[in-house]
Amino acid sequence: MSRNCICNIPGGTIVVTELEGVEVRCLKAQRIGRDYVHYYLVPLDPPPADLHSLRLIYADPDSVLTVVRDAAIEIAPAEPVEPGLSELAAPGSNHGVEVGDVFANQTGHFLKVFDTAKTERYHAYVDLASGLIRPRQERNVTGVFRWRLATHSDEGAGDYMS
Repeated sequence: MSRNCICNIPGGTIVVTELEGVEVRCLKAQRIGRDYVHYYLVPLDPPPADLHSLRLIYADPDSVLTVVRDAAIEIAPAEPVEPGLSELAAPGSNHGVEVGDVFANQTGHFLKVFDTAKTERYHAYVDLASGLIRPRQERNVTGVFRWRLATHSDEGAGDYMS
């Protein structure tokens, strides 16, 4: 593991930071604005008590984080599940993609999270390949997938989420 300034870490990378006194593995995300880039973290491990409460956490551009080189979000090789019907979906909520779901559309795979409290948007969609935060990605969803945070040394250990 190496430590780097968040501005030098590619989006979509798994990093370790301390949040509220606890060491947490997070997905690094970024939103490109007109004049600058905003950096965010999505806490993944330990997961929040309710996976459907995943949200972006703003990160200071001068933050120094530890990069976890062999970690990535792994999508289950099984068939996709119907949107909103993942095993962690709230009972009776079978309409659309839930916060905490990884889903696919024609442009890639995305993790749906709550946006920060200071934005006008309610949800954010983190592109797993690039870490870019994109708006309005729930059109033409082809499936919702179970996923987990995995390292190369895991070799099948751990349960898939969502």
